[in-house]
Amino acid sequence: MAIAVRTAERAEDINEPVKIAAFVTDSETEAVVEDSLGRMGAPKFRVRRGGVRGAIEYFSTHNSTQVIIVDVSDVELALNHIDELANVCQPGVQVIVLGKDNNIGLFRDLIRMGVIDYLVKPAPYEHLYRAVQLALGSDDPARPTTQRLGKVVAVAGARGGAGTTSLLANVGWTLANKEGRRVVLVDLDLQNGSLHLAMDFPANHGLREALENAHRLDPLFLERTMLQHGPRLFALAAEEPLEEDIVYSPDAVRELTRILQKQFHYVFVDVPRGAPGALEILRRADIRILVAEPSIASVRDVVRRMEAIAVENSGRRTYLVLNHPRQDSKGELTVEQFEDAVGQKADFIIPYGRALAAEALNFGEPLASRRCPASAAYAAVAGELIGDRPRTVSMLRRLLRHKHAG
Repeated sequence: MAIAVRTAERAEDINEPVKIAAFVTDSETEAVVEDSLGRMGAPKFRVRRGGVRGAIEYFSTHNSTQVIIVDVSDVELALNHIDELANVCQPGVQVIVLGKDNNIGLFRDLIRMGVIDYLVKPAPYEHLYRAVQLALGSDDPARPTTQRLGKVVAVAGARGGAGTTSLLANVGWTLANKEGRRVVLVDLDLQNGSLHLAMDFPANHGLREALENAHRLDPLFLERTMLQHGPRLFALAAEEPLEEDIVYSPDAVRELTRILQKQFHYVFVDVPRGAPGALEILRRADIRILVAEPSIASVRDVVRRMEAIAVENSGRRTYLVLNHPRQDSKGELTVEQFEDAVGQKADFIIPYGRALAAEALNFGEPLASRRCPASAAYAAVAGELIGDRPRTVSMLRRLLRHKHAG
């Protein structure tokens, strides 16, 4: 059932972008917030009815504002609702919570979650003013505001053709469409990348311009440059001329991901072997995914990559994905042989399905959108990234072992 939302406007045009959106539960709080924001000269704000549930419903289909003021006085599990709100909003949004209880435990829990402040209703003007100024970053330059940032996921193949683009596209699609996260995919292979083909995107020159002019990057430029695949999935991909030399620095990638982290829950970066500073990108990423095929050459390169990024492993997760093993293919290693040679278990196994994968690529449809063993494996990877799903690697390992034995 949709929540009725009543709105008080202080923007000149109903369609004009606003910086502050407030979602309250009652007329008294609505009047207080409306009056306070007006008195402090807050830029482009709107006050709506609906409380935290109304905010979740609204931002599930609309872009986030810079600051959200949300009333939790009509819900019992405030922390759960704030966490749900965080999952539908851009990571960089600043949240101020209003409530009816003077609860120090709730206050501390909300601050740990990244909320700017918790104010007891009716929220005195001076307290709300202070919180809004902190959220806008204009109160105390020396005191940075708490800000949730998205995760950078670097995906690299042990060798060319291992299936990194397929993994990136399908896991990204799953997170956006099945888990409700905001996701952006970045293909750093500016001349030979295939992300735009896998997702049926029209390639453009925006990514190249962004990387070659990183000192001028801003969210507005990226917003105009990004390609969109549904309400929550975006991409930066190019197809530059082969005869041109394209040069960018690892610092440019770092600046690009820094800006994207404020707008997306997950920033996936497809890191080709020849990308400038490829190892540096892998070392700095929050999550690293190495994709391998079951071959001797792939074993060698997995071991070398693991050793190279191990020096920056503190607090970062690294996953090994074995892509498309076929027990009946001559020249390929079995899963057990591959794992013995690498010296560790594969975290995930993507089962073989050439016909379905080729058909999905031809139509620019992620394989994850279909019901098949591969889509289940991609869903397992996505679930691991958000931390709430069991892996299916054991089931797949048993299946492959059973087929081999037969």
